[in-house]
Amino acid sequence: NRPEVDTTKSTVPVIYRFIDGKAVATPVSIGASDMTHTVIRSGLAAGDVIITGPYKVLESLKDGQKLKREEASTSKPSTAPSTAPSTSPSSQPSAAPATAGSR
Repeated sequence: NRPEVDTTKSTVPVIYRFIDGKAVATPVSIGASDMTHTVIRSGLAAGDVIITGPYKVLESLKDGQKLKREEASTSKPSTAPSTAPSTSPSSQPSAAPATAGSR
């Protein structure tokens, strides 16, 4: 039993991690959010590689789906927590490591 899973609710927020070439649905606890950012309170560890991309692509992801890793392009490395969408123009999901503040 994961503390991020509330068994009294019919849905659970998840983030897809990239593990061994596959998408792995991972339950998370979320905090404050706005139109483009959401605080992940628990469920991830620093260094976990998460999958980002356009909503229409992410909506169709399935647990265990095979993926090819594509690095998200950034102008400069950041150590600040972020769930900003990938800046990659690709319509494919991409994988990015979680930062220390994403736990």
